[in-house]
Amino acid sequence: MFIEEQLSFLHLLQTIRGPHVDAVLRILNLLDTAYFAIALLPFVWIGCSWRWGARLFYLFTLNEFVNHLLKQIFQVPRPFYFDPHLAVLKVSGFSFPSGGAQTAMLLGLLLISYGKGKYIRIFGLFYIFFASVVRMLLGVHFPMDILGGWVVGFLLFLIFKYFHEPLEKETARAPLKILSIVLFLSTLPLLFDRLHSFVSFITISLGIYFSTEHHLYFPPPARIWQKISLGLFATALAFFIGYITTTYLDPDKELAFFFIAVWISLLASPLCKKMAPAWTKR
Repeated sequence: MFIEEQLSFLHLLQTIRGPHVDAVLRILNLLDTAYFAIALLPFVWIGCSWRWGARLFYLFTLNEFVNHLLKQIFQVPRPFYFDPHLAVLKVSGFSFPSGGAQTAMLLGLLLISYGKGKYIRIFGLFYIFFASVVRMLLGVHFPMDILGGWVVGFLLFLIFKYFHEPLEKETARAPLKILSIVLFLSTLPLLFDRLHSFVSFITISLGIYFSTEHHLYFPPPARIWQKISLGLFATALAFFIGYITTTYLDPDKELAFFFIAVWISLLASPLCKKMAPAWTKR
């Protein structure tokens, strides 16, 4: 595994560290947390396209499940286990493959392949490298973890690219059949004690089924400022729901995941249609 060589590389990379850099890195660590998904999903779902929001949700869920499974298989300790001075912060779990790099590769390739305009594609490429380097600067991943995450993220992207259209066509043709399969698959996270994934998966799936059957979703707004406004509104309410739920009802956050999933998949679209009818009609 070339541990010594990788540790030397991390020490070289971290020569840029200092109090201010470390403070920025701790903020950037949010890119590899549930907060990032809670910010991104409602913004895309409401501000851009509910279909892309749903695609991202299922990709995030599959991405998390695969990464957790692989980490349990390989059980590679994190760099700060070998040298505590490398840690800007300490996180739980194993190191290989890097979940942050895996997610960055997956999202970056989506932007590169499906984004409109060269600047979106350039940003996708930049995001892959930037988010991955941040994981090493934080001292939570080896270079080999990053490479492993890139490979897994690339494979997940290929699965999405070649299978999402047939799956969506089958969903449109036989929604109850696909819903039954999805609800069965939702039990898999329970095998790894991922209750929040189970709650989110089953709630989002039922919300999509109900909303599509009753035509609750709306087409993407025409103007960019309308997209941004609705997206920010949906994201702000998602964080507000999460804060209220974890503060007053359930510190373990399972209820927060449930209510946020209900908000994104079931309630946000009808409310936005009521608040801004001119924006949500095409």
